[in-house]
Amino acid sequence: MPLSLTVRPSEYSKLEQNQLEVEKSIEGNTGHARCLQQYENRQQPTFTTGRLAFLLALLATVVTIFDYATRGRIEASPPAPIEPPYRYDEVDPRVRRCGHTPAEARFRGCIFSPVSFAWLPPSCIDAELDDEIRAHPDWVLFADLNKTRTKSEDEWAADESDTWLTNRAHMLHCVYSWRRMHRDLVAGRELHTGLGVRHTKHCSEIIMWQRDPDEIVTGARVIYPGC
Repeated sequence: MPLSLTVRPSEYSKLEQNQLEVEKSIEGNTGHARCLQQYENRQQPTFTTGRLAFLLALLATVVTIFDYATRGRIEASPPAPIEPPYRYDEVDPRVRRCGHTPAEARFRGCIFSPVSFAWLPPSCIDAELDDEIRAHPDWVLFADLNKTRTKSEDEWAADESDTWLTNRAHMLHCVYSWRRMHRDLVAGRELHTGLGVRHTKHCSEIIMWQRDPDEIVTGARVIYPGC
């Protein structure tokens, strides 16, 4: 006997209602998922043109501040010393020299000058002034500070021990050195390297000392300048 399925109208209505509720539930879940996705998308940071411009402006500001601070420190530091335009007492390249010892000087034909405390080539000697200072009564050399023994020019020129001068004799040396400089300049001769600006400054201080003329404070060191 064949089976027959009979659905009453009331039951059919219930089925349709259930189906509609399921579809609405699915649609609701789908809408919720879509909203959730949109919310998550809004929460994720995006690198926009506006943010890029802001970062570049911030970087430029930092660089400007750093440059200003650094420049301020540099400008606040003291300026470097300026080299003088002329260097009067640098090493002289002239080749007319008498060596470094009396033996070398004699071997090269050099002559000792008491005015200059120096062994010099013959072309640099002012024999007239050297003879004049030798004959001066105040030109006396001593072997020690206590003036217990005088010293000859030959002993002095040998450069084997200390030689000392009174302040009076020291001033005499300065005056004759200046006379020699003037004579050399007028004659167009080159000055030997011992007659530098430093020596002139030293001699001017000696003359302005106003100390006891017979006191001894200065040693007469032999030099070997170029000329």
